[in-house]
Amino acid sequence: MAKPKTDEISKEPNGDLDRRSFLRKSLAAGGAVAAASAGATQALAEVNPANLPPNKPIWSQMLGPGVTQSPYGSPSPHEAHVVRRNVGWLTSSTQSSINFTPLQDLHGIITPNGLHFERHHGGVPAINPNEHR
Repeated sequence: MAKPKTDEISKEPNGDLDRRSFLRKSLAAGGAVAAASAGATQALAEVNPANLPPNKPIWSQMLGPGVTQSPYGSPSPHEAHVVRRNVGWLTSSTQSSINFTPLQDLHGIITPNGLHFERHHGGVPAINPNEHR
């Protein structure tokens, strides 16, 4: 019985798979997965096509409420679910306790504050984050 030579590189049985082919196919598959996930994310967002370029967004064609509308800052209707959370087990009472800012729910790096200085130029539009460009 003849022993196979160990110094030779053996090929795949049907000869179709080499390193370059493997890398090319892997890169193509990865690109397809990335494109599909990006398309799925975009498809999930509820977007009004009238607000997309080249059209002018609806919210930019009218004035929003003025500075006297809300003397205490309030979130956008699209951010109403973002509220501070109390941790009941951390302290025995809420009079001497802390609340946590839900950073995981915020868009961007700015942490909102209800008493921030406000200067309006035509009011504050209610812009759906999915439609902002």
